Amino acid sequence: MRTRDNRQRFLIESCDVRGQICHLDDTWREATARVDYPPLVQGLLGETFVAALLLAGTIKFDGRMTLQVRGEGAIRLLVVQVSESGSVRGLARWGELPAEPAAFAALFGDDARMIITIEAR
Repeated sequence: MRTRDNRQRFLIESCDVRGQICHLDDTWREATARVDYPPLVQGLLGETFVAALLLAGTIKFDGRMTLQVRGEGAIRLLVVQVSESGSVRGLARWGELPAEPAAFAALFGDDARMIITIEAR
């Protein structure tokens, strides 16, 4: 089956600008099919998927890279793992979410941590 996921590097030579564009379709649909994520959690998890893929695309590694955000707030865990081949999986854990929009830091609590781990194969 052909995937509609895409990660593309680009270079604009006239401006000396480099970047990447990431589009997830099949992977995102599969990642969210088994869990009924609230819209806030689903949005943050999607941003974490893209951040992990873009970071993995800028570094060279042979194995797996894991991006994890842990806290004691309404959202307790966001974790995304990317393999050297570009396959990706992730999940989120949350508690009672605020009724009103809240800042990223407030959602995870004061002692939140972001951890990036690279496991060599």
